[in-house]
Amino acid sequence: MPRAQQTGLRPTHKLVQAYYAALAQFDQHHVTRETAVRQPFLDLLRAAAGHHGWSVEPEFPMQGSRGHRIVVDAALRDAFWRVHR
Repeated sequence: MPRAQQTGLRPTHKLVQAYYAALAQFDQHHVTRETAVRQPFLDLLRAAAGHHGWSVEPEFPMQGSRGHRIVVDAALRDAFWRVHR
């Protein structure tokens, strides 16, 4: 597995700020469902992936540690379709 890399996004980046603003808005309205933050999270992942030329594949199926099939929120893929975790 490739070594973890920097995203290139700082806390002041507009997409990071938008993500935190969305979380704050959900908190104000007492929204506690994980699925509510899906789109802001994917937007943030796409921005981070774009710095490396990667793509985002939402709802990525993979094998868990005990051999069971699991589905993670998203996977980052490079130009060779390798998955970066």
